[in-house]
Amino acid sequence: MTFVKARVIAEQKGRYRLTTEDKKTCWGQIKGRFLHLAEDSEDFPAVGDWVHATWDPQGEFLMIEEVLPRKSCLGRRAVGGQGAQLIATNIDSVLIASSLNQDLNLNRLDRYVTMAWNSGAVPVIVLTKRDLSENWQELENEVKDRFVGVNVHSVSNREHDSWQDLKPYLTQDQTIVVVGSSGVGKSTLINQLVQAEVLITQEIRTDDDKGKHTTTSRSLWQTPWGGAVIDTPGMRELQLLGDEEGLSQTFEDIEKHINNCKFTDCQHVTEPGCAIRQAKENGDLDEERWQSYLKLQKEIHFQIRKQDKSEAAKEKKKWKKIHQDLKVRLKEKGRIE
Repeated sequence: MTFVKARVIAEQKGRYRLTTEDKKTCWGQIKGRFLHLAEDSEDFPAVGDWVHATWDPQGEFLMIEEVLPRKSCLGRRAVGGQGAQLIATNIDSVLIASSLNQDLNLNRLDRYVTMAWNSGAVPVIVLTKRDLSENWQELENEVKDRFVGVNVHSVSNREHDSWQDLKPYLTQDQTIVVVGSSGVGKSTLINQLVQAEVLITQEIRTDDDKGKHTTTSRSLWQTPWGGAVIDTPGMRELQLLGDEEGLSQTFEDIEKHINNCKFTDCQHVTEPGCAIRQAKENGDLDEERWQSYLKLQKEIHFQIRKQDKSEAAKEKKKWKKIHQDLKVRLKEKGRIE
């Protein structure tokens, strides 16, 4: 059997758009054997995945045989809390788009940056629509101060030079994914990065300073500089998966304070020698940021406990089936009644 290596560039209701290594684009679908072996939603192909596939007898479409190992995987808890939802895979950078108007929300950025670190890729914050903000430089500095170690760029569709700083993320063999809430200008951003009108854009609403949601599916686009961009629909709900590593990277400053507390089990309320309380009193830690950290930490711990219970239930179900199958085989051989 000769395998064809291809990349998933779009997904539509269980069908996949694939591009082979020799740049041929076609539709693909999952082979029956793959469906039988897949246990979780994460096992199925996602936009950005590299797969091994075989041609159908007519050579018109590809049958996906397996998903190749991923170097990074961006995901969130599925809406409703059941399982994980993959957003993009094999990405190098996560561009988090947020508009420089009254919709700018630092706590929401905390959530996106944590999700990005968890993926194994590098978060990059892109502040859009700076031409609509009179104090965009001040807001940009505020974001930079909050997310030390994360690159922050401000752009405007009306200022062509403002996009030049994003080119390094689009060099040969680099893949980025653009995420953000509905109406922050992701479609405009991607059109600029791809240098083509691949996505429909909408004007911002004047009544609430928000744009309209225009993207409804995920797609991968090639850029003139050799890299690729993955588009995503706007996220109205973003629940984090159970992983503390991204939280530690996003709130590195807070965890340094926690490590300096006198007691390892400090609750940061009335205990003597609490470095968190001291940092807040000194103005080194903003109360809003502290509350954002606590909220995300609580959410992640809940998901970890939930995941542990789910894995335990899955393991119990697996062994129950093994024992039932064994009982059936023994009965057929007449060894038990």
